[in-house]
Amino acid sequence: MGEVVDGMIADVLVAFEREDLAVIANIQEREEVVDALRYSIFRECLTYMMEDQKNITRCTNYVMIARYLERCGGPRVQDRGEGALHGDGRPD
Repeated sequence: MGEVVDGMIADVLVAFEREDLAVIANIQEREEVVDALRYSIFRECLTYMMEDQKNITRCTNYVMIARYLERCGGPRVQDRGEGALHGDGRPD
């Protein structure tokens, strides 16, 4: 999940540097992958927490990390990349 988000952010920076939106053309598909991974981590951690209370703290941390990563690679990544290229901070 971290690698996908890292790639998304890197591609937005490359798109900005090259002034080429084609670099981030598939970012929506990668966002869907990140969302699916986040929900998968949540479901798996929930199962572990129900099995043994000792897992609650660790699994809660995993769920929060997944949430933070999902936010880093969320829909605003593409919007900000496009907005930066348009010069107004917002896509047209």
